[in-house]
Amino acid sequence: MSKNNVTILGNGLVGSAIAKTFIDDSFEVRSIGSKDLDLLDSVATNKFISKVGKDEILIFAAGLSGGISFNLENPYELFSMNLGMINNFISAAANNKIEKVINIVPACVYPANLNERARVENLWQGPMEKSSLAYSTAKISGLVGVESVRKQLGLNWTNLIVTNVYGPHKRIDSKQMHVIPALIEKFNQAKSNGNISVQILGDGTPVRDFLYSSDLGLAVHSFIENDLWTIPTMNIAGSEAVSILELAKIIADEMSYEGD
Repeated sequence: MSKNNVTILGNGLVGSAIAKTFIDDSFEVRSIGSKDLDLLDSVATNKFISKVGKDEILIFAAGLSGGISFNLENPYELFSMNLGMINNFISAAANNKIEKVINIVPACVYPANLNERARVENLWQGPMEKSSLAYSTAKISGLVGVESVRKQLGLNWTNLIVTNVYGPHKRIDSKQMHVIPALIEKFNQAKSNGNISVQILGDGTPVRDFLYSSDLGLAVHSFIENDLWTIPTMNIAGSEAVSILELAKIIADEMSYEGD
């Protein structure tokens, strides 16, 4: 039996987790990072994708992201770089008639004021979170681009909207950390320094849904194995939500931090 070829663009937390789940006899996997391909270079991107077989599965998991402080300090880079990467990718993949594409989209594209678990039909029903608006706008533009290609060119392109992902990752830049590693780092420093309290951003009431990175990889693997290409946009989420304050208490308990 011939192998299914899968190319994953992006080898960060999400891309590397997806790649690990495809290491079996039925898949031939390539993981492409920024050192291998500059997605901001439209010529290089088109040249790379022109060499990809039309029946190969492309997974777009690339991008620049960070925590709240990084979002607030770098809105232009977050908007321009993410928009540039996804636009170059979509243009190249569409021009080369790549049949199957999965675009990984962050859940921040949903309205910020939803009082229920997000469903695909909730898209566009309200404004996105202001602190990540530049990033979210670039990402939702990619979602629209994928849907447009699917509608006009009839290709099997899908958006997978993914909730907050956490898990092992090589990046340790504190400003680019998302909430779980950022809290772990805060409690670790507090224990090391003997601090009697730890301050977290906000009032702790926002509720988030978290998904372990390897579970995301398994979900993407399952999507492909079960041939779900008729679905244009789909959510991948965890099983339950937790408030930031509850999350902080869980991490404090796990790390045996006894301060406030």
